[in-house]
Amino acid sequence: MTRPLRVAMMLAGAAFIAAPVLASAAFAEGSVKPQQPPINLMEEAVRIAGYLLALIAVAALVIQINKRLQPKLGASGVIQVLASRALGPGVGVRLVQVGSRAWLLGVGKDRINLLAELSSQETEQARRTAGLKDDPSAKPPSSAA
Repeated sequence: MTRPLRVAMMLAGAAFIAAPVLASAAFAEGSVKPQQPPINLMEEAVRIAGYLLALIAVAALVIQINKRLQPKLGASGVIQVLASRALGPGVGVRLVQVGSRAWLLGVGKDRINLLAELSSQETEQARRTAGLKDDPSAKPPSSAA
């Protein structure tokens, strides 16, 4: 559970606990006279459902904000994960690029193995196949006339 979600849930729990405590304190002072109005169960159910929906909406908002603020895996930086394919539980292959060099890595539950080092031409072909933009740092292949 992320920290903002924990904070939102703690605040909601504190409000839930504080309301009866404050009401009992006011009753103990004598500023509130005890009354017992008839309870309408339908109104209470609708009120509780409204509180529950508001709490869910706040939690969803906190989750969305948290997702937007976290950096995307492989989206920027020196190391980029160009492609990834799961082959089974905890097992897969990753195409990783650092600068103009790229490697095909086999990823297991407890190991990472180098399967192949790709040339710049193979890397550009893999980028096009994966639907990624061309890397501006990669040098275009030289044409010999």
